[in-house]
Amino acid sequence: MPKNETPPHILIVDDLPQNIQLISNVLINKGYKVSFATSGIKALKIVDKSDYDLIILDIAMPVMDGFETMKHLAKGVKSREIPVLFLTAHNTSEEVVKAFQLGASDFVSKPFNLAELAIRVRNLVELKRSREELRRQNAEMLDLLAVRDKFFDIVAHDLKNPVNNLTGFAKLMQRAKKEGRLEKVAELSDHFEVSAEHIAKIVQDLLVWARLQVGRMLCQPAANNMVSNVSYALNAINDDLLRKDIKLDLSMPAQAMVWFDPSMLSEVIRSLLSNAVKYSRPGGKVSVRVSEHAESTSLYLEDQGVGISADRLADLFVLGKHRSTQGTQNELGSGLGLIIAKRMAELNQAELRFFSIDKEGTKVELICKKAAPSDGLD
Repeated sequence: MPKNETPPHILIVDDLPQNIQLISNVLINKGYKVSFATSGIKALKIVDKSDYDLIILDIAMPVMDGFETMKHLAKGVKSREIPVLFLTAHNTSEEVVKAFQLGASDFVSKPFNLAELAIRVRNLVELKRSREELRRQNAEMLDLLAVRDKFFDIVAHDLKNPVNNLTGFAKLMQRAKKEGRLEKVAELSDHFEVSAEHIAKIVQDLLVWARLQVGRMLCQPAANNMVSNVSYALNAINDDLLRKDIKLDLSMPAQAMVWFDPSMLSEVIRSLLSNAVKYSRPGGKVSVRVSEHAESTSLYLEDQGVGISADRLADLFVLGKHRSTQGTQNELGSGLGLIIAKRMAELNQAELRFFSIDKEGTKVELICKKAAPSDGLD
């Protein structure tokens, strides 16, 4: 088996200790992990407590024989997926057929050849793992197809209006230019620029989201100062703060180190702060607080804006259900910012919590793994 592959786990079910010992010695020498049960009843009690790659099951056992044990195994959600290798002393066609009808994958006749047994075990284990890998690949393919469908849905829904706006402004600008209304051209060019920036933001968020969905965005957590990241984000949205006359209530230590991918931490904080400002009423207040705890550090944001209704809050991170809404001054968004922020938090073993009351405001908490100040030093 490959060097880094988990050793296959085999369950031997036989009432004779000498058979268990003989088979165990062979399998352990081949690198398998082995467990055993001396009856069908004992096997049924332990089969769901571990992940087995194969069950070697003797037919001739007292109280509950191999056939009866197999019937019970076939009913279990987990156990019915485990291949079964029957051991039989009779080797009659009727017995073999019955074993296969009950779901056996293969059989070995007693007295068995140890080399033959080892080969049959190897083949059945490889077959099971190949099937599991195929299921994993199929599931991954379905996920990728779902990503593709959601991608096109968002493109069709969220880009339609801004692209139409862009086209409309371009036509109006051409008309105003022909008529010599230069002031109107200047006014329309401002609208054109806003629409173009909105489209660029949607495309950027779509690309980031798609890379996150298919696992192609590298996440490299390291020690970062959350406080400096908050300061950088506030500087980036300073024009929005001034335009809406938003008052900031800051409570932060000089330094608060967290484990987080640097670029992702910057993106998450910027997205959360932008949202708080976007949905704050002009002249409102946004509170920003960083608190250190024993093993974590939290960023708390609170606004006095429009809030989120209970039904919208439930779908806040559900792609396809959550749609971006305009801010208090008709600010636009892609509808993906918070979904991206939550996924980035998860990749960094952080947690994002939202609490909101419709028309009253929203509270957000970003809980990150704490890092020691020395962790950020080379």
